[in-house]
Amino acid sequence: MAMIYSNRFAAIFPMVSWVRVCFQQLQKLSVTDEQVLEDAAAEKLKIDKDTVKQLRGGLKEERQTFAFLGWIGAAFLGAAALLWAIWPSWLKIGPPSAEFRWVVVILLLLAAVFAGSWTSRHYK
Repeated sequence: MAMIYSNRFAAIFPMVSWVRVCFQQLQKLSVTDEQVLEDAAAEKLKIDKDTVKQLRGGLKEERQTFAFLGWIGAAFLGAAALLWAIWPSWLKIGPPSAEFRWVVVILLLLAAVFAGSWTSRHYK
């Protein structure tokens, strides 16, 4: 059994006679992968005004999406606080103690206010 270590890869070969052939093949593969990456990077550097415009539009849409999700989260937390406050009769379990219930309502309301505040600050 032979082991070969390089700055690019490590290999274990079950038969010593295969070491030279396998090492040469591994070197070819690593060089080919680097060349492909370099060629792809060189092609992607060619950016025109239309591409920049598309990227800016995509970034704007992404920000709007995350702002929308932030407001959905704030609304969900507010609705959960409201449900804990009124504890509807269609819930088939009895309400928790009054102190615990109002603590949870306050925590949910604080979380909703925090989520709304964070969303409005980060996505203007």
